[in-house]
Amino acid sequence: MFYRLAAAALVLTSGLFAQAQEASTEEDSKYKVKIKNIWETRGDMVHTRNTPESEADLSAMNLVDLAGNKVTAEPGKVTVIEYWSVKSAPTNLYWSRARALEHEYADEEGFQLLSINYDYVQSGKGQRKAVKEFLKDYTMPKLVLIDNDDGLRDIFQMRGPISYLLINHRGVYTYTFRGDDPGAAEFFDHVKNAVEFMRQDKINKIEP
Repeated sequence: MFYRLAAAALVLTSGLFAQAQEASTEEDSKYKVKIKNIWETRGDMVHTRNTPESEADLSAMNLVDLAGNKVTAEPGKVTVIEYWSVKSAPTNLYWSRARALEHEYADEEGFQLLSINYDYVQSGKGQRKAVKEFLKDYTMPKLVLIDNDDGLRDIFQMRGPISYLLINHRGVYTYTFRGDDPGAAEFFDHVKNAVEFMRQDKINKIEP
């Protein structure tokens, strides 16, 4: 009797697992990146609030440079967002690592790193002036931008006061880590993988 009940439970469990797998395959089809095993990679996918399929709309960001000029991030590139404030920046463990990343991919047309300040409380010229003054004691990022309406956190999920976000060249928001977390160093390995993924797509002539 025990063995019959155990066998029946196993059949029921297998059926439920098969249904779950089928559902996952349907969910997987929504993503631009085809996931081989969504059970393993679900934790690696983060969702933008406005686009639950994890498609990152870079044009939704309201950004200006330190001169106050409107800046639009280019789609179709591996995009790293470095999100910080003057107050939180001193606790960032990866500022130098991010600058090294910029140097490493300086000649990679398909890569961009956006270092974005969100000290909106000062706003306008006051914010830009404060950022310039603050960065005198830091290695200057290649592209420093201002979150002009403090709206970035309404578009992307942020892990903390310092966040690093990765959007692959297909426009899929894939990773986010805290900049004050010692365990976040693996983020930069994900960036390298994303660049390699982009290069392979170019070799295979796959459009983003």
